Amino acid sequence: MDTSITFSAIQHAQSLSAILFPHLPSLEDQMISIRQRETLLAPREHWMSNVSEIQAPGWLSHSPRPLLWIGGRRNRRGISWVSSFTLDVVEALKMEPSVKVVYTLCDNAALMSQLIVFKHLIVQLLRAYPEILLVPENLNDLPVQRLAGIGDSTELAYRVLADIIRMVNQQCHRDGKEVFLLIDRVDVVLTMEDSKGKLRFLKALKQLLVEYRALRMILTSEYSMEEIEIGKEGREATVEIWVDTTKPVTMHSRQ
Repeated sequence: MDTSITFSAIQHAQSLSAILFPHLPSLEDQMISIRQRETLLAPREHWMSNVSEIQAPGWLSHSPRPLLWIGGRRNRRGISWVSSFTLDVVEALKMEPSVKVVYTLCDNAALMSQLIVFKHLIVQLLRAYPEILLVPENLNDLPVQRLAGIGDSTELAYRVLADIIRMVNQQCHRDGKEVFLLIDRVDVVLTMEDSKGKLRFLKALKQLLVEYRALRMILTSEYSMEEIEIGKEGREATVEIWVDTTKPVTMHSRQ
């Protein structure tokens, strides 16, 4: 592949990202904060001390693969293991040659919303897969004006995200690879929504899993789906794992 063309794709991906986030919040700063809070967990409260319980047998064998929801209670200091779990999963997946991982961290309630989550994922996907912009049809579907036109529209952001995932899915099919999307602390976003907003968000994510075989998706939360009042319809096509590491045995899995 022509190196100059590759650099051009990277540059274009960065320019599209800058339209959504002229000053993109630093994931590195958030990661440092999570690692600092991790030190306030007792040894038995770490996810690694409960690894046998934090599993979803058969999750990857489902077709289409369901949404995986992994939740864990806060300890007395207000710290949960789920965010450090997310970072460890991200680091592990980065070592897998057949996988790319895209993630967003939602631990700051003042800065998060469905719109921001979708924008974050758009930016991370463009940075992870700039090569999709080497395909002329994809360039036609992602003009600068389209991203600039998202503004404050969650619906428009989702449509762009869905189109980018379609392009990524095609690229993964050509390369024989998969892409994992991780949304950490999704409860921060969902607790700001009414029941319709929660359902709309979860159904939108699940629709992507139905349509694109290369996609896998994991959500982490400090609350169970029941605790943040996600109804039966919202729990469909979801595997939920809940581990309260602050107590001896409080694990359940629901499909």
